[in-house]
Amino acid sequence: MPRTRLALAALPFALGACHRDADCGLCASAGRDAGASEADAGGETGGAADTGDAVDALVVAVIGDFGEAGPDEAAVAELVASWEPDLVLTVGDNNYFVGGADTIDANIGQYYSAFISPYTGDYGPGADENRFFPTLGNHDWMTDDAAPYLDYFELPGNERYYELARGPARFFALDSDSREPDGNTEDSTQGAWFAEAAAAATEPWRIAYFHHAPWSSATHGDNPEMQWDWAGAGVQLVLAGHDHDYERVVNGGVLYLVDGAGGARLYPLEDATEGSQAGQGDLHGAVRLDIADDELRARFVTAEGDVFDEVRLLAGQPLDAGAFAEGGATLVPEDATWSWWGADYSPPDDWTTPDYADADAWPSGPAPLGYGNGDEATEVDAGGDDPERRRVTTDFRTTFEVEDPAAFEALLLRVQRDDGAIAWINGHEVWRSNLPGPEAEVDLDTPATLTVWDWFETAWVDTMVSPDVLVAGANVLAVEVHQASPESSDLRLAATLLAR
Repeated sequence: MPRTRLALAALPFALGACHRDADCGLCASAGRDAGASEADAGGETGGAADTGDAVDALVVAVIGDFGEAGPDEAAVAELVASWEPDLVLTVGDNNYFVGGADTIDANIGQYYSAFISPYTGDYGPGADENRFFPTLGNHDWMTDDAAPYLDYFELPGNERYYELARGPARFFALDSDSREPDGNTEDSTQGAWFAEAAAAATEPWRIAYFHHAPWSSATHGDNPEMQWDWAGAGVQLVLAGHDHDYERVVNGGVLYLVDGAGGARLYPLEDATEGSQAGQGDLHGAVRLDIADDELRARFVTAEGDVFDEVRLLAGQPLDAGAFAEGGATLVPEDATWSWWGADYSPPDDWTTPDYADADAWPSGPAPLGYGNGDEATEVDAGGDDPERRRVTTDFRTTFEVEDPAAFEALLLRVQRDDGAIAWINGHEVWRSNLPGPEAEVDLDTPATLTVWDWFETAWVDTMVSPDVLVAGANVLAVEVHQASPESSDLRLAATLLAR
């Protein structure tokens, strides 16, 4: 059942021009005061970096808790290099175990020297222009107050926290460690610097990144000192690490990604934090950001190239189901009636489009659909009586009417899926989760990457969608659900589509 897909390296949008003045360099805060004040104990406060000429498409790799030389870090580094990113950001713990000068080049330069400038280590010539922008983690602070880290890199401002900009995005690299001389709370010197810098930013995207995750379901749990008013500062995306896993959390309209699976030993997720939507502690990988003026796409990609999680944001729109529900329209309700295809062969190629005319012959019923959970409104055939040879893939579709697509600025798709899924609107792929990447062929026998378990089985997983995929009249939302194994004990599909 091959599909037409967007290559992982491609973008479904064009990158717009800089929003700053023409004489600013490239979106670099030229002419801006680099620091709000002198830091009490740390000298100069954070500054800004000019990262060079404008780019046609901004690709950003984000790695965390990675600096432990070995095959796992090497596999993630190979993945990152294959993206040819414009920037590599880190969310801390760059140099295990104690941040020493004797390990830093083997832990960082061995794998990422091609992005670092100036580079004076033993692993090649380095980069002509610096594209590597780290943040401090607790392990980086363990030797001489982070002196090996500060000596190894040449970064803006005081080098512990700073800002940089490229194209449509401004990034705020912060130090979340309690040993930060300028403090790590919102009312600290560092917090005041950030507030002023964020208020001065004019780019459509503001992204904060640091080590200690504000929200986390794994070993270390939540870090309340970093639960700043990110939405009030105009930040749409917060990147962090500390827990060695990947997790997606949505709170207050802000997307939080825990990205601590860059190479060190992984941690299990344990107790669901508020807003937890997707996560795993089994596979190493990295977050990839594709950023344009009007859209940001974030994906956690495993070292093997599978897309475990994907989420899109639209500029000016909070990732907030409540805001969509209060001020918009429900195009597909949570209890919508879906038709499903459960044959041992693929449906026709146009089954995801309004042109397909035979869906009325499919079995149908209201959501949630599936088996094995006990709360299904519609039980779906598992594909036979043998519990060890259940069907791997089941296709679902529902129709909805739209009078005027131009009336909407944004769509919010919310899905419950067990285990992996791909979603289309009118034949356009708009989301995938827990499956091989878009460049790979996915067919009836392709298993999901990992088993979805516990609260993730019924969590609503959100992504924004451009209303450009809608048509006047009949529309189709189609979802293909993949099990991790033919022995899976349960299947689930529920979805809702909101518009505003």
